[in-house]
Amino acid sequence: TVCDDNVEVQECCFQAVKDAIGYANFDYRTVANDCYNYEIEVLRVGEIKDRVDFSRSELEALVNLAVGSLSASLQRKAVRKAEASVLSQDGDYDDECADEDFGANQQEEGLQLLIAEFLGTAAKVYGDKWLELEAVRRTLIPNLMNMGLAHSERCDRKFALMVLVDILEFVVLPFCDSAGKAQFVESFLEVLKVGLELEEDTDEFTLESATHGALTIALNFRQAFVEEVKTKCMAIIGEDDGGEWMKTSVENAKR
Repeated sequence: TVCDDNVEVQECCFQAVKDAIGYANFDYRTVANDCYNYEIEVLRVGEIKDRVDFSRSELEALVNLAVGSLSASLQRKAVRKAEASVLSQDGDYDDECADEDFGANQQEEGLQLLIAEFLGTAAKVYGDKWLELEAVRRTLIPNLMNMGLAHSERCDRKFALMVLVDILEFVVLPFCDSAGKAQFVESFLEVLKVGLELEEDTDEFTLESATHGALTIALNFRQAFVEEVKTKCMAIIGEDDGGEWMKTSVENAKR
């Protein structure tokens, strides 16, 4: 259990759990040891032989742990922002304070990245069990949908997109019924539109995640949406560079 507010301790914990899931469920026969990369090669539920299973209670505990650590991280960032505002009004917020806050927030982003990678890896491996978890249905997914909207900071939207795209691909599409898919997609479209529309505040990784999610929805539910996504992304990254990149994105979404 992560009971320490030390960000580095929490990073180590989530890295360890993510690696344990990845290594335990990886088919080593498919790739040489010197090019091991389970972020790409980790098998989907239907392809895993002799899957190492967590019980439902263990998965529930792990997801609750991730949700709690994420909430605490967002709270620490909010407190720093509020304190900085007060100190700035009093004239006591100098460059040293700003540097300290910047470094601390960079650490929080690193922690969020590891939490996102853990959740994504768990969704890929245990997608058939995820929607049984109350922590996923009642807390994680609603929180992510809210984090992905325009009122959130860019790094928070990036985190939400990372995890929601994995949930869409490895949980919702293969394991939800039609009503469940429709409900998820309706909410997720708002997040995707933010990721595609905030051009001045969109980095390449966020754009890539949003594009992949949007094309996955388009190719599975709304074919007409493909052209809309293509047009939007071309406007952001430019016609010269966008053609091959978009072709690759479409192919990835089809898989």
